[in-house]
Amino acid sequence: MEELFQYMKTLRSQINDVADEAAKLSVEEHMQCTTMQALQKDLDSAREETKLLKEEIHRTSKLKGDICVQMLEKQKKIASLQFDSCTLSQTCELMQQERLSLSRKLVDQSELYKRLEQEISEQLRKQQEFMNAENFALGSGEILVKEKIGGEKACHDDADHMENHSEHPMFDRMEKFKEESSLEINQV
Repeated sequence: MEELFQYMKTLRSQINDVADEAAKLSVEEHMQCTTMQALQKDLDSAREETKLLKEEIHRTSKLKGDICVQMLEKQKKIASLQFDSCTLSQTCELMQQERLSLSRKLVDQSELYKRLEQEISEQLRKQQEFMNAENFALGSGEILVKEKIGGEKACHDDADHMENHSEHPMFDRMEKFKEESSLEINQV
């Protein structure tokens, strides 16, 4: 019997040890469950944060893309404006050159007109002197001598001289100048 008591005692001791061990395992299991729940919550939170970060990255990428598109459009506009500016600058330079060319032509024409005016004035002065000399000769009676000597031929020679004034070199130069001026004006 004593053996039975000893056996019971050992059995109780083993049951107590098993109960203690089961209690420890239960506490440990409960702690692990709590830890697993906490880790699951952390994992869910991390997943939610990852999702939010992905959405933020997507929005940022889209915004970046929109900004890049706007920058490209503005760069194209700037390039277009620079091209237009360059074209306008070249046009302005060409207009300035044309203005200078026309100014030179006008100065040349003005000088030519002044020269022609001087030459015409000189020719006119000479003709007036000639006419004055003729009038003086008419007044002194030389016309009568001419009629008696040459007859009507002298009067006809004077008329022929007046009709052929278009053959004078001055009038040829004036006609040539008019043609050149009209050609230059048509070219402009």
